[in-house]
Order: sequence, then C-alpha cells, then structure tokens
Amino acid sequence: MVTSGLTAASPPKFVSLEEIMQAANGMRDMALVHQIVVDEGFKLKRAEPEPNSIQRIIKDTMHKAFWDVLREQLAEDPPNYTQALNLLEEIRQGLFALLLPQHTRIKQQISEILDTELIKQQAEKGILDFKHYAQYVISVMSKLCAPVRDDRIRELTETVDVIDTFKSILETLDVMQLDMANFTLQMARPDIIACSVDLERKKFADFLAVQNDGLEHTRKWLLKHIKTNEPVPSNIEYEKFIKNVLKRAFVESCVDLLDWDEDMPYPETFMLDEERVRDLQLRTSPIDFCSYHLVGDDKQFWSRPSIDSGI
Repeated sequence: MVTSGLTAASPPKFVSLEEIMQAANGMRDMALVHQIVVDEGFKLKRAEPEPNSIQRIIKDTMHKAFWDVLREQLAEDPPNYTQALNLLEEIRQGLFALLLPQHTRIKQQISEILDTELIKQQAEKGILDFKHYAQYVISVMSKLCAPVRDDRIRELTETVDVIDTFKSILETLDVMQLDMANFTLQMARPDIIACSVDLERKKFADFLAVQNDGLEHTRKWLLKHIKTNEPVPSNIEYEKFIKNVLKRAFVESCVDLLDWDEDMPYPETFMLDEERVRDLQLRTSPIDFCSYHLVGDDKQFWSRPSIDSGI
C-alpha cells in the first residue's frame, strides 16, 4: 500500500496584524520578482483609472483645476507666481529623478539654474521669465530622454502656449521616469534572476508562517492523483514502485491543471501563475478538442462493420 507522506494541516495559531502585513508585503515583493523572472518582456506601467470611472473623473478634475489656477495667477497684474513656484520645484525634482550617479555636472547645473531661492527672488521682483525656464527644462530633457521620446521633445519645443508647455513637460517627465525605471529593471534582471529562487522560497515561507494551513489546496490537488490503496507488485522493488507512482501522480497533476475547474481555487504553489495557467488552458483546449474527436472518429472507424465481410 502506498502512503502519501503528507502530514495533516497544522493546528490553528494566532498571529499579529503586523506579521500578517509583513507577509502580505512579502508576497507583493515575491510577485514582482516572479513576474520579472518569468516574463522577459516585463515592463512597469503607470496605473491609470478606467475611463468614465469616478477615479478618472476626480483625477481629470483636479488636474484641470491645477492648470486653470496657474493660468489665472499668471494672468494677474502683477503676475502671481505661487503656483508656478510649486510647479518648477516639482519639475526640478523630476529632473533629478532621471539622473544617474555619474551625472554630477548636469545635477549641479540644474541646481544652480532651478535654484528655488533665486526663482523666488525673481518672482518677488516681477522679473521671473517663466518661458525661459520652460526652454531650459526642455533642453535638459532632450539630453536625458531615450531616442524613442525625441518626437515628443520636438513637439514640446513647438508648443507656443506656456501653460500647455509646462503641462506637456510634466507628462513627458512621467513617461521618462517610467523609461528610466524599466531600463534600470532590465539592467538588474540577471541579478534578480540569480537570487530569485532564494527570495521566493523565503517569502513563501514567511507567507506560510502566518497561515493556519497555507498548503491546503496544494495538498488536495496532489493527493487526488495518488492512489494510497494501490498494492505494491511483488516483481518490483518498493523504492522503484514509489518513484513510478510519484512520477505518474506528478504528470497527472500537471495535466489536471490544463482542465482546472474555474470554481475551484488553484493550488497555493501556483498563486503567482494563475493567469499563465489559464492562458495555457486556452492554448491547449483546441488541441484537446481535436484529439477527442480524432480518437472518437478513429474508434468509430474501427468499429464499423466490414463491407467485405458482408455483415
């Protein structure tokens, strides 16, 4: 008789909220690392609200209000630069975020030209040339952007309205920061892959530590394909028999994933790959369909009465 070798679930245990939150954060880290490792083309994307959603309406309303206030303040006599100063500081920090450690000279230049105190003094004296700073920022961005963003920078230089210019500057800075993040991620990918196994193992262990039974569904999935009452044949060694049983159970378990019931939770060990498993199901379902009908037609063919036999 075959024994499963799997123990029952651990007794319930009490964990603190802090431990649960740490495990949740660890799972998010593990999910990100896992995605980077298995998806060679993985790229970070900016989360955007759904069209016509409340979040989208609120975001668009807030952005419009910001630019409307800026336009109104600059149109005052004398101009009010309160909003403009906040905007220039945000752009200054955005440029810093694009710099690499070796960009010391550019960083120093940005610090000198976009000096907050200097700009405040110019604003107080009424000599702040807002458009001049826009042109400088665009020139710096043209040196730091990826070639794929050259057309966008060119459009910036052709924009006449100063408010529209700064609006496009912020939007382009966001895109460039995302480009930089993805570039850094691509460069670090070999190192991430090298340590991913140990990291995922540790994070998953942390997750299991705060669960009453973190492998419940995995256990059920595997045990379903192990016949514990199967007798051991007398003409085969026990160890070899167990090895064959486990090998067969593993194959059947993998095939089972391709025909998984959507109403059933996936094994915990596949929690990071549910979408990939579903995609694999969609890819293999036509093959299953064709195989089923081919085998069915083949059986019907061989079961047909022979014409020559006269039956």
